[in-house]
Amino acid sequence: MGRLTVADAKRMCTKPELGVVMGSRPDAIEQLSADQLKKNVASARRLRDKWRDLSTEQRRETQQAQNARVTDKNARSGEKAALFAHVLKRYEDQLKQAEAVGAGGGKTLAKPAKKKVRMAGHRIKRAVVRDELKDVRSELNAASKAKVKKKKAAKKKAATPASSAPKKKVAKKKVAAKKVAKKKVAKKAAKKKPAFGVGSLGLVTAEPARQLSAETAAKKNRLKASGKTSRVQAHVQARGGRKQAKRDSR
Repeated sequence: MGRLTVADAKRMCTKPELGVVMGSRPDAIEQLSADQLKKNVASARRLRDKWRDLSTEQRRETQQAQNARVTDKNARSGEKAALFAHVLKRYEDQLKQAEAVGAGGGKTLAKPAKKKVRMAGHRIKRAVVRDELKDVRSELNAASKAKVKKKKAAKKKAATPASSAPKKKVAKKKVAAKKVAKKKVAKKAAKKKPAFGVGSLGLVTAEPARQLSAETAAKKNRLKASGKTSRVQAHVQARGGRKQAKRDSR
């Protein structure tokens, strides 16, 4: 089994289990007292025994089945057992150091590094991780750009000029046919219009249903000869005369 990382621990462990794992990191374990180390040793041992026993039981049940394959669940149990065995060893080693220091003349544990030193180390680690992620991102971007270029090249090959030329010719023929059809329809409509018999006044038509009375025709002729388009002004003047006559009679 390979080396387990913090990401693996977060993926596998519950929140209480992850607290035990994260407490065993070098920057955190140095700040624990002897009592705290003892508590963490007990927790790590309990979790190691739990997952080791569960992994052994699952392996036995799998081997008894017809298809003796180790499932993902069994593998996960084995990984967690190994993880907590490693965490337990860290706590036990640190506890031995703390007890040795306490037994040797009442010496205290070494002070942890100052905050500035710790922050500098964290910055260096983060810078390394950022550089690695940047390289991975650039590789992924290059791969995606290459795929896009291949797709565009394939589309250009598919859409050749030879295939587009007949489409343009067909479209032009359709437009020309539509224009010819419109001209034919216009000529037929012009032939169907009735011919007027009296000059350009349009007062007499060949259709009896559309004949205008002689009086109406005469009025329209007079109106056209006067150069006016309507009789609204005459109606207004007549209405004014009638109102003035009423006022005079009072």
